[in-house]
Amino acid sequence: MPIIELAGPPGAGKTQLMVTLHTQLVEAGLDVVRSGQLRRRTFDPNTTSDLEKNFGDRNPWVRKTLDDLTELGTTRQKALTAQFIFSWAAAEYASSQGRTVFVDEGFLQRCAYLAFNANKPEVYAELLAAVPTPDMLFHLDISLKVGVKRVISRMPPERHATRARRANREMARNQQCAEMMRTGVEIYRSRGASVLTLNGAEPAARVSRRAWRKLRMAGLTTSSISAGVKDLQ
Repeated sequence: MPIIELAGPPGAGKTQLMVTLHTQLVEAGLDVVRSGQLRRRTFDPNTTSDLEKNFGDRNPWVRKTLDDLTELGTTRQKALTAQFIFSWAAAEYASSQGRTVFVDEGFLQRCAYLAFNANKPEVYAELLAAVPTPDMLFHLDISLKVGVKRVISRMPPERHATRARRANREMARNQQCAEMMRTGVEIYRSRGASVLTLNGAEPAARVSRRAWRKLRMAGLTTSSISAGVKDLQ
């Protein structure tokens, strides 16, 4: 079953779009799971162990490369990488069991951040060639400054100044990662993924209508499979 990936800079509207489309697909009768639900606690220990072992067996180069990229990273970076690996393996598993899987801040984006943080941008294309090719990619583009303002506006006023300083520190990273992701979009296209680039600055309702039309045209809004596995509930 399909993997639907969303990517774009902070504040582009990825999560809002995913929630909207998720609701519409569930109403259409599909068995849908969001990447945020693919956590270790949703699996029994034996399944978790098998997923991680099988991932390493199937993707030895990827596993070693990801470990190398985060070897000198912070504890948070290592934790995010571990979650990325597990989400990758779990998304493949859920898809193989007949579920439509949404991957928010997906492989396209995570690989860009990992390569940039390790100062090895040349690894990006190689990593991206190894990740599961999504059936659909929604690439939300937006001015980084507009996106940051959006992110800050959602926070309590007392956190605005701190978040603005952090955004200034991260601007160079986000700019380079945005450029890397545009390259990644073309890699996905060359591998047969359906891609729709959306303007994240447009009203959310317009963005979601365009995305839904794209899903419908690609035949991803209906399913002949009536039920999926229950261990992801």
